[in-house]
Amino acid sequence: MSLFESVNQLLEFEKLSFKFFCDLTWASTYTDHRLKIRKNLYRQTKNKSVLDLQNIPKLENQFVSISHCPKIGGYVIADQNIGLDIEQFQRLSLSLISRISSDSERSLFEKSDLAAIWTIKESVFKCSQGLCKTMTEVQIEKVESYKNKDFKILKVNSKLNNFKYYVITLISELEDVCLSFAIERL
Repeated sequence: MSLFESVNQLLEFEKLSFKFFCDLTWASTYTDHRLKIRKNLYRQTKNKSVLDLQNIPKLENQFVSISHCPKIGGYVIADQNIGLDIEQFQRLSLSLISRISSDSERSLFEKSDLAAIWTIKESVFKCSQGLCKTMTEVQIEKVESYKNKDFKILKVNSKLNNFKYYVITLISELEDVCLSFAIERL
C-alpha cells in the first residue's frame, strides 16, 4: 500500500475530515517543487492566490498546510486549522531533537521514534497559526503507538498554552519518512 493510500485510509478510520495530497515530484530535491505543489493546490481550490509563492496560501473557510522534504512533498486542506510536517528520519539528529524537547517528552517515545518529535511539534507550530513562537512551547503529553506491516502510527496529545492539539503521525522506516498532521481539539 502506498504512503498516500495509507494516510487517507488512516484519516478515514480516525474520522478526520481533511484532504491529503502528496507526490514524489514535490520533494525539495526538485527545483520547481514549490510551484508544482501550488499548481496542484490551485487545481483543487480554483483560487489563483494560492499560486503566489511569496505568501502562505489562504482560502476562505478552509485551511491549508504545506510541507516537503528531499523525498516527498504534500499538503492538506481542511475546514479547521491544520498543520502538516513531513521529514526524513535520517536528517533529524538526537542533538537537534534534544534542543526542542524535554527529557519527559523524549521518555514517551521508543528510541527509534525520537525523530517524530520534530514533525509533531512542527505540525502543531503550523496549526497554531502564529500562537507559537518556538517549537519548545509545544508540549507533548501522551503518545499511543501502533504498528501495521508498512507503518508505525503514533496518536499524540499535545498542548500549547491553553490549547490542546491532536496529532496523527505515520512513520515509514522503509521510506525513511515521517508525516504528522495536527488539528486543534475543540
